[in-house]
Amino acid sequence: MTEVSYSTSNGPFRKWGDFFDFYRTRLEQDDWKNWLFRGSQCNKWKLKSSLERAVVDRAGKNPNNMEWVEKGLLRRFKRQVHHYVNAVPADDAWMEWQALMQHFGAPTRLLDWTYSFFVAAFFAVENVEPDKTCAIWAFDSSWWYQQAESALPEETLKLIRADPNTKKPKTVEAILNSHQPLVFPINPERLNERLVIQQGAFLVPGDVSRTFIENLSESAQGHDATPHLLRLDLTFDLAELRKAIRDLHSMNINRATLFPGLDGFSAHFRNLIFMREEIATDEERLKGLG
Repeated sequence: MTEVSYSTSNGPFRKWGDFFDFYRTRLEQDDWKNWLFRGSQCNKWKLKSSLERAVVDRAGKNPNNMEWVEKGLLRRFKRQVHHYVNAVPADDAWMEWQALMQHFGAPTRLLDWTYSFFVAAFFAVENVEPDKTCAIWAFDSSWWYQQAESALPEETLKLIRADPNTKKPKTVEAILNSHQPLVFPINPERLNERLVIQQGAFLVPGDVSRTFIENLSESAQGHDATPHLLRLDLTFDLAELRKAIRDLHSMNINRATLFPGLDGFSAHFRNLIFMREEIATDEERLKGLG
């Protein structure tokens, strides 16, 4: 199958300021309305769910195995998660169960995106090395939503019209059990803390027995998807990478704020090294940082 087409920037952005200006120009044109974003540490990484990576890439199984693996993992998670959390979703709240699994690192078909361009930028640059190319994916959710709707049966469309925010379990089940190759933006009714802080959203493939890219490709239905799926490449030297990390930190976008708790706080220290004033000792402060 031919992979879905997407557009890229004319060569990677090498200046943080140029990248920032590109975003601002598009924003002034209202081009980012209803778009979702995803940061990737490497521009060569394809769009794949954690379930796909676990089943296909790591275990070497055919993608059609993902359907029974998903059901088996969910069943086991439901039976044992009460040992670790006090409150669990309702039994039929599929999205809440999957979001909870995703939150704690279990393989799911969900792919994490965000409504925030700069949160995505942080996830792209936070661990990239200087002069290596990372990327931000941009997804026109309105256009892809229309493509998904046109692939669904009338019975499912009636449920969506009655439940436009796609929150009722019956609506979610109808979409995700349709076995239609599509990609649908869905969030659970109850958002966990990270989803709120990261302005997160999930893209969910309709046919779990196919890869995420196959779902996208089929969903495009022969249309030119290039204007509706972008990959923006970033290749920063050390000085530009430092600017990006510092600017994002000044926006209060860092690992500590996006991942509340000791794990996020501790991981944040990796990027504090770029900001000497943030980790200066009292003696250094008195002497001046120079």
